[in-house]
Amino acid sequence: MADLDAWARNVAGRYIDVDNWAGNQCWDLSQEWLTVCNGGTLWTQPSNYPGLAAGSWEVATQNTSNSDDLLRHVIAIPGTEQGLPGDLIIWAYGSANYPISHTAVLIEDRGPILYTLSQNSSPARADLSGYSVESSGPAIYQELPRAGILGFLRPRATITGHASNITPIPTYTADQQFLVDLGLPLT
Repeated sequence: MADLDAWARNVAGRYIDVDNWAGNQCWDLSQEWLTVCNGGTLWTQPSNYPGLAAGSWEVATQNTSNSDDLLRHVIAIPGTEQGLPGDLIIWAYGSANYPISHTAVLIEDRGPILYTLSQNSSPARADLSGYSVESSGPAIYQELPRAGILGFLRPRATITGHASNITPIPTYTADQQFLVDLGLPLT
């Protein structure tokens, strides 16, 4: 069982570097959360994007030598689906907002905007412990655009904490939305 809120409060405003490689990257924060959830490794190789967040999606959705291990710890959810608190969000390599890809931990899915805990996606803070010239900002709560996501890697763990009690935004077919807009019950 992993308490998302307690973990987020503990890491927010700090630099997280779990592998002592290339500074405090976005991957480090997501790896830290996956370790808390179930001890899994957020593999990025073998893939076309080794060392990049998009590599984790490729390992989860293609048959690579590390796919079985990663999928013991996460479930790959397409980006068209509703994300849940605690999901690892993966943005595509070449996406407009994150050209070399990105990953963050989902706090709340707000449709086109994702409320996250994200690292290396804001200005650097040299005044904070753990700062590295190889990275930019520390772990912060941040609203990020959904555009460009490949999907969510959902940890195979029970996620607790206030954020996990968020009611998902319902999605409706066009016919259902018509009824909702009229205030009529769905049948």
